[in-house]
Amino acid sequence: MSNRNPNRNLMAALLLACLTGACTQSPKQNEETFARYAGEWKITKAVRNLDDITNGCDFGRLLITLNKDGSYTVEKTALFAVTRNGVWTTKQQNIIVLTPHGAADKDVYEMQANALGDSVALIANFTTGSDNTYHYILKKIASKEKAKP
Repeated sequence: MSNRNPNRNLMAALLLACLTGACTQSPKQNEETFARYAGEWKITKAVRNLDDITNGCDFGRLLITLNKDGSYTVEKTALFAVTRNGVWTTKQQNIIVLTPHGAADKDVYEMQANALGDSVALIANFTTGSDNTYHYILKKIASKEKAKP
């Protein structure tokens, strides 16, 4: 006589189906997520090795544009983890994944999106080859701010 419970296999299959289903987004959810993050982003806070370098470096021209079609561009890439244009997607609803064109899997970069009141901030953490650790906060540029000279 077998000690196996036939319901156990069924329960495991149902649990697996529920878990994998919970991780996927419907096309409408994905479209809403892309619309939420699409736009131009700039660095508003920069920390290197626990020292605030926001005012000591020129981050004003560093701009990341997440396009609704899933592509992104990076302008003035100094002191940033991603230096080439590429494609972006979301992993869950609060992780932005940047994949530079021609990048290997290990070169994929993730940023976390955090809600700040009515807006969203992207949190970028990375380490350079010189063992410097950077922590950036990026905020979306409003349309009226883009028009300023």
